[in-house]
Amino acid sequence: MAATSSLRLGEAEQARTFASQALEVYEQAPSLSPARRAITALDLGIACARLDDVEQAIAHGLDALATPRPAAAIATRSASLQMTMQRSYPGASVMASFCDSVAALPM
Repeated sequence: MAATSSLRLGEAEQARTFASQALEVYEQAPSLSPARRAITALDLGIACARLDDVEQAIAHGLDALATPRPAAAIATRSASLQMTMQRSYPGASVMASFCDSVAALPM
């Protein structure tokens, strides 16, 4: 929640810190909440995109899309990452696989 709030406040660096810390907790207990972990990874991806770290943004996005429990919130947040990337990095070659994965999500 802190990462999401930080993103909404325009604090990308703070969001990256909070999301990274939360992912460390989720790594300790992978079955804790796969959907929430995926949303946190997407928040981290959005923060990375806003901080010009395209490769990490896509890596975190693809990691999130591999969740075994797809949820509507994951699709919504994935679309947010996709829009952020398309707006900031139109035509970036790393976008293709992520966009294909987002398009394949069950809505």
